[in-house]
Amino acid sequence: MVLELQKPRPIWQIMFSTHHTDVGLLYLITSLAFMFMGGALALLLRVELFSPGVQLIADSMTYNRIFTVHGTTLIFLFILPSASAFGNYLVPIMVRYKDMAYPKLNAVAFWMIPPAGALIWLGFADFTWYAYPTYSVISAPGPAADMWIFGLKILGVSSILGAINFVVTIMKCKHPDLPLSKMPLLAWSYLTSSLIILVAVPTFAAALLMLLTDRLGASGFFNPAMGGDPIAYQHLFWFTFHPEVYILVIPAIGFYEILFIRHNTIWT
Repeated sequence: MVLELQKPRPIWQIMFSTHHTDVGLLYLITSLAFMFMGGALALLLRVELFSPGVQLIADSMTYNRIFTVHGTTLIFLFILPSASAFGNYLVPIMVRYKDMAYPKLNAVAFWMIPPAGALIWLGFADFTWYAYPTYSVISAPGPAADMWIFGLKILGVSSILGAINFVVTIMKCKHPDLPLSKMPLLAWSYLTSSLIILVAVPTFAAALLMLLTDRLGASGFFNPAMGGDPIAYQHLFWFTFHPEVYILVIPAIGFYEILFIRHNTIWT
């Protein structure tokens, strides 16, 4: 018997692949890279706060910029892409389908993440990851703030495209012999979180567009000097980010079922 090993594929073949396992691997590598980058900023912040007085960051504005990019990176560039990584890899297998419903759209959703991350990191905005007006409208220096807004809008579109792909894959592409009642809990968790994304994230995308037009002087949605209401942004923001907690935790519940409940059932 002769065992033949397949030659390793060139990196460019994986990068430009549309297969769900390759896209999931790209999601995972990218999310881990951003985890280390955001984690480095977190360590820098902890060193600065370790004792009273100035340690490494002498300028308060620099501290605000580091805090903003750290929070934005770990929420939008690590947690969400890492969830998409495991979902891309496992969901088609669990619903017994050959790939995601829209493979090319799946790859596009991933490739929107690196330029969005570049905008956020090159800009280094200073208004924290929630960008509350009126400071974000009137006083936040550009182009850093505008780059942050554009980066978040790209990430929002990426999340929406990915959610559409998960919903269609699970609902329309699952095996005919697999009813919803028999579908693994992990697939259910991705279906639920994707539906929440489709309801919640467009609201934040609209809020970011309103914030950008306010900064450009074309509107006054959140600018009190033009009759706007800064609190309206907070309502729009938290309409998205209260459900965002469940978008992040529901896939983790699915993994708990896979790793612990099924494991214990098998071995007992």
